[in-house]
Amino acid sequence: MSRVSSKCRACGAHLTGGEPVLGPGRVAQLFGVSRRTISDWVRSGKLISINPGGVARIPAREVERLLAQGGASS
Repeated sequence: MSRVSSKCRACGAHLTGGEPVLGPGRVAQLFGVSRRTISDWVRSGKLISINPGGVARIPAREVERLLAQGGASS
């Protein structure tokens, strides 16, 4: 069974299993940091990523959670 991935019509985020997800580059733009920083945050557990098809994606709920906690400064 293959996993279907498409884009959200409202925000353009990828949908994986119905959940909006963002690529590391887009998340980096939102926080005003580099993609390397996003990779560091994922490695340290600050952000959780999923890897459909081997491509890192960050669930939108994770981005919202981190923003609610004060974003990059937390």
